Amino acid sequence: MGGEDERSRRGVRPARVLRLAWRRAGEAGIDWHYDVDDGRFAGVLHVSHPFALDALDVRLLAPIGVGIAVFLGQLCLARSIELAFPATAAMVEGIRPLAEMLYDVRCWKDGAELLPPPQIHYTQEAGETADDAYVGEKRRSCLLWSGGKDSTLSALLLRKNGYDVRALHIPANAGMEVAEREAAVRLAGELALPYQTLDFKFPGYLPLADAYAVNWNRYPLCNTVPFGRDLALALLATPVARHVGAAVVSVGHEHDCKTAYFTYLGKIIPRNDVESTRGALALEHYIQQFLLPSLRLLPPLAPLPEFRVLYEMLVHHPQVAAGISFCFWGDNCGRCSKCFRYHLAERVLRREGTFRFQVNPLEGDNCPELAEFVEHWRDESTLFAQQLLYGLGRLVERADIRPGEVWLERFRDDVYPAVASRLNALEVELMTVYSDPQLPDDFVVP
Repeated sequence: MGGEDERSRRGVRPARVLRLAWRRAGEAGIDWHYDVDDGRFAGVLHVSHPFALDALDVRLLAPIGVGIAVFLGQLCLARSIELAFPATAAMVEGIRPLAEMLYDVRCWKDGAELLPPPQIHYTQEAGETADDAYVGEKRRSCLLWSGGKDSTLSALLLRKNGYDVRALHIPANAGMEVAEREAAVRLAGELALPYQTLDFKFPGYLPLADAYAVNWNRYPLCNTVPFGRDLALALLATPVARHVGAAVVSVGHEHDCKTAYFTYLGKIIPRNDVESTRGALALEHYIQQFLLPSLRLLPPLAPLPEFRVLYEMLVHHPQVAAGISFCFWGDNCGRCSKCFRYHLAERVLRREGTFRFQVNPLEGDNCPELAEFVEHWRDESTLFAQQLLYGLGRLVERADIRPGEVWLERFRDDVYPAVASRLNALEVELMTVYSDPQLPDDFVVP
């Protein structure tokens, strides 16, 4: 793609200022109008809830808007954010830890110097926002449901624990909207899981992200999933949680993503911002302080590493697994990192054919991440590194190397002798159930 070389050559200059305003769009919708650097980029992020907004919903728009501003601001690394709607100094201070995480991850992704979070300015003081009177049903969950493995297994675990699951589908993943919508329709029927859709339209996202990110939209290495997506989606889900009477909002964040931290320019940074334990606790605190004080975040998969999640789906729910959406590019390309991991897991677990790929990720140079991992397998900052070592090691151990799988042969010759004795220990680690501060003590996981 020519655009990636151009971005690499020109580098990225942070935006000076992002301005954000909101307007009602019918009874259910909100248009978030943004302007970057006096018209360099301007557009609308449209959100339409599955119900007419009442007075309390409108009251929550101030703290939601502060979060939306940070979500948009980190896309362009804006140094200043100006809000054309009421806010408070407490909201600005409350969102700061989340803004810092998002900006840190964005800078790391592009190999840039770390930037402090933006200065956020507002001209009008917000009145009362938090709905102190709201108390949801203790065993009712508003589940952010994409139709992928994590959110789908979350639905199954919530039900197993006696929760009434009210799924919410938000099509926010650029390039995956169709695949995720089809998966949601398919799985909703199979699981008898009713769901609502929150309409999320952001037509200016691709050009905005393209202008301010280097390591982005470079198939198959860097996907187009919006940076900071989970912050925006969790906040947008809070009015839905109130309308369905839920005591918790559930997200499909698993153990590996919640505990992945790295050191960059001397700073310890959570790799997955609000998916991390640190980020999730900060997000929950913000929601409780400014939106719904009694609402909690409940991540059902927080104790499970990704390999254990794949095991549960492939071994105990294979028919459900066959219907999920997962590929970063929406078409099971066989070339991206997710396709690589999912194919490796189904091979190791002897469930091959559950997922169908356009090409075999282990064959030839189909998957660049396979080659990168084999050459740099000692790099502990690689996400899911232990899972990849274990999976490749087990295939070598079984002599399951097929014609054309040259990088698996290379792994056998150069890496396997150093890791063969660790495979059993790695399996224990990848199948362990861990603890998480946001999971109730009585919540049962596999």
